Amino acid sequence: MPPPIPAAPAPAPAPRPAPQPAEPAEPDVVTKAARLLKAWFFEGNVPVKLGVLVLLFGVAAAIKYAADAGWLTMPIEFRLAGIAAGAIAGLVWGLRSAAERPAFGLSLQGGAIGILLLVVFAAFRNYEVLGAMPAFVMVLILVAGASVLAVKQDAPALAVLGFIGGYLAPVLLSTGSGNHVALFSYYAVLNAAVFGIAWQRPWRALNLVGFVFTFAIGGMWGAKYYQPEKFATVEPFLVLFFLFYAAIPVLYALAGRGKNGKVDGTLLFGTPLLAFPMQVGLLGDDRMGLAFSALFVAAIYSGLALWARGNQRLRDLAQSAAGMGVVFATLAIPLALTARWTSAAWAIQGAGMVWLGLRQERRLVRWSGLALLVLAGGAWCVSLFDWNLGLEDRFLLNGHAMNLGLLTLAWMAASWLYHRAGKSTVLQVLLILGGLGWWSLLGMREIEVNLSPRFDALYYGGFALVTAALAALLRGPLAWPRLSWPLVASLVLM
Repeated sequence: MPPPIPAAPAPAPAPRPAPQPAEPAEPDVVTKAARLLKAWFFEGNVPVKLGVLVLLFGVAAAIKYAADAGWLTMPIEFRLAGIAAGAIAGLVWGLRSAAERPAFGLSLQGGAIGILLLVVFAAFRNYEVLGAMPAFVMVLILVAGASVLAVKQDAPALAVLGFIGGYLAPVLLSTGSGNHVALFSYYAVLNAAVFGIAWQRPWRALNLVGFVFTFAIGGMWGAKYYQPEKFATVEPFLVLFFLFYAAIPVLYALAGRGKNGKVDGTLLFGTPLLAFPMQVGLLGDDRMGLAFSALFVAAIYSGLALWARGNQRLRDLAQSAAGMGVVFATLAIPLALTARWTSAAWAIQGAGMVWLGLRQERRLVRWSGLALLVLAGGAWCVSLFDWNLGLEDRFLLNGHAMNLGLLTLAWMAASWLYHRAGKSTVLQVLLILGGLGWWSLLGMREIEVNLSPRFDALYYGGFALVTAALAALLRGPLAWPRLSWPLVASLVLM
């Protein structure tokens, strides 16, 4: 009898793959801004940077104080020429020092250019030594020179210091005259230079400097000096500044080195959200003007999304721009129909933030979107005090129906997004119940206000039938079992 054949040894179990560390979440806008400020103030040659900023403030204060106190008796032309000569000497010194001590040399160049901009602006606006055209040409030369030096030496610190001096010049040397055409023309030149640099370099700090100064100073001027008769000379500048900072995020994304272009959310979202309230301040109660303004913004961002959608590196930019286009297109509807727009805007924005937060796994963004959805409902309730209760309504073509429809869509969309992401069953239920509540309010209000009370039973039955049909049609394509709830409820009510 042959011996038994030994069994083959069992194969060793395959080693378990090492767990991959989770990719860290993208920091939010506030964190990014804090990091940029920290890097600028606490990295590199910090004493030189701070010293140059202090020097800029000191020179501006010295010019103003000496003029007010009458300490200097020599002609103002000589005083300004002396300050300019010192700044030019500092610029030359900075150019020569840049090779051996880059941080010192570049910071000195930026400070010198900022002082020269201060001198030109003071000569033009405070002392009327220069006419508008010579001052404009000098500013153009200085800003162009600073831009060329910064790009050629790959020196964002030079650009930031020079442009801070340029943007601060009107503030530090203000006479209170409120000459907005001179101010905004000057800022237009500076912003054109920021745009030109953004075409060559992805310097986010410089973009933020221009954005913050432009809208902050412009907003303060508008709050203090704007009158309706100045609309024709203010509106072109607001549109120009909006276009500048709507385009700069595109340049920033294109300049990225990675496969996916970075999205500057601060400028992409902040520009329309700051510019549109300013437009509201300019137009006042002109609702159709505001509606066309919202459509203009929607067209800009929708066009940007269509242009960028074919570029894989601009995918996130295209999606974000499309979202902004939807928001402002939606905002134009209640504006044009004389309805309150706050509720609609917050509802759509809230749903968009829920989508973005779920997509990027950012809890704060999700909860902010949910808070906006709740605030949107509250805004609609508050707006009831300002509305005529339907005496001039048309069936479905009225502000109430539009707002309630948008609230329904926003709450239902948020519930479906949570369902698709497999997050928080409790929130899914609360959101779908809230959406069905808004939908029910829409139907009841339209029936009670705009239709004959003789056929209420028929109308309510028709509304239940429409609700059931919509739920049945959407339940399958959306893969959303909870749409059975309104379907069953509608059939029971019928």
